[in-house]
Amino acid sequence: AFNANPDQRDVIMEKMKPAYTQEIDGLNKAILKFVRENTTSLAGFYAANLLNPSEFEKELVEYSDKIKSNFNENKAVTEFLVKMAKLKSVQIGQPAPEFTINSIDGKPIKLSDFKGKYVMLDFWASWCMPCRQENPNVVKAYHAYKDKNFTILGISLDKDAVAWKNAVVADKLEWAQAGDLKDFDSPTAVLYSIEAIPSSFVIDPAGKIIAKNLRGEELDAFLNKTLR
Repeated sequence: AFNANPDQRDVIMEKMKPAYTQEIDGLNKAILKFVRENTTSLAGFYAANLLNPSEFEKELVEYSDKIKSNFNENKAVTEFLVKMAKLKSVQIGQPAPEFTINSIDGKPIKLSDFKGKYVMLDFWASWCMPCRQENPNVVKAYHAYKDKNFTILGISLDKDAVAWKNAVVADKLEWAQAGDLKDFDSPTAVLYSIEAIPSSFVIDPAGKIIAKNLRGEELDAFLNKTLR
């Protein structure tokens, strides 16, 4: 049916999507069950690597705690544990790691400058289409909640300062903007274990991470509930 009806591919894909999603969901649950039941076997570790790290971040961090001293001689496991230890430091409930970064006009900004406010760290870039598509939602959230002790710090992964500045103007991003002009090698992006963008963290007035990667309606609902 797929090849016979090229003009119907989008419709066919849309029809198949629920069944496909269900299959993937079932597969991921089976993998996770196997991983949790095999913490002393390398088979469990290799199965864990099949899980999408951004989707199963919390579960993988928990798993890393369980296998800490089980495979001391294995280089792949050691690298995984180091990565998970960094990821653990930016989980919900953890104090947000302090950093200093240059603003878009070259002045240093520290995370602690925002102490006493709710702040969302928004990791993005001008070349990232999903980021640009999400920007109107971020703009909407900013205008809805900026008078309720909430602000945003945009952290750009751009390397091209002109493209970055043009995108800020085009997308009407009125909040503070900062960046290292180093792509994913930005020290701030590395500190927050950023491997894909858009990525975001909502930090409370005491400096604790209270939400991650909320977008669109989810972000609005969370801020509406939190900023009373």
